Amino acid sequence: MELHPENLKPFKKGDPRINRKGRPKNFDALRKLAQEIGNEVDPADTKLRTTIETILRNWAKCKVPVLQKSFVEIAYGKVPDIVNVNEKTTIKVTVKHEDD
Repeated sequence: MELHPENLKPFKKGDPRINRKGRPKNFDALRKLAQEIGNEVDPADTKLRTTIETILRNWAKCKVPVLQKSFVEIAYGKVPDIVNVNEKTTIKVTVKHEDD
């Protein structure tokens, strides 16, 4: 990334680029900030839904399988990943060369 001095503009009073809350110091602070944002209500929303409610409703209707899975896991719990390290598995690899 190349910096151009003409693009570097100092902050002015009320500049929307200023992050007043600052960078979260750790994951707990990040989670708290995300929860604050999730609990905000957009006054332009006629149904007065919270941000998180809007996101979850969008995920429930979305055609993207990952978002649908995330919605279901949040709603009903994550299906446990079963990893059996005691079972032996044989994998056979066959390589076919172009000149064969």
